Amino acid sequence: MLCRRTSPPIQALTAKLLGLAVWLSASSGMAQAARPTPRVQRQLAQNAAPVALARVELTVMSASNGQGGVDPRLQAFPQLTRPPFSAFSKIEFVSQLARPLTGTTARFPIPNEGTVTVSQGPNTRGRRLTLVVTIQLGGRSHQTQFSVAPGDPFFLAHSLGADNALVLRFVAQ
Repeated sequence: MLCRRTSPPIQALTAKLLGLAVWLSASSGMAQAARPTPRVQRQLAQNAAPVALARVELTVMSASNGQGGVDPRLQAFPQLTRPPFSAFSKIEFVSQLARPLTGTTARFPIPNEGTVTVSQGPNTRGRRLTLVVTIQLGGRSHQTQFSVAPGDPFFLAHSLGADNALVLRFVAQ
């Protein structure tokens, strides 16, 4: 659309009318209508508030390409029947531990003299959490970051060789 050029008196009148409209809307309370209601303000404050975790639960599993299928104690985890975990023909239960978060960190022992550390990072959006998982095994350290809702499980597989892996299931509550 082509813009027509207007005369200076019309431009000045348009600018004055625009200024008057802004002044009227501000003085009549219309500007306050743009502020969130108290209910919305409470909801925003709840979503921005940090989620305090009391504990982290870790289930340790050993996965390989041997005979045996999924351990009966792990049948409650349907995630193990989907990729990438379905690539293993045998998944065994090793241990299940729960640790309180001391400060923002929980530490767990794992097989082969390793440790897993779970640290709580800053909240992402709403009530989701940022958790940083550090695996120390065989003199090496691996770190992965997750964004999860409290109570939702998340899984991590750590390769131990060509045909086996350590599968970790975490639940932060």
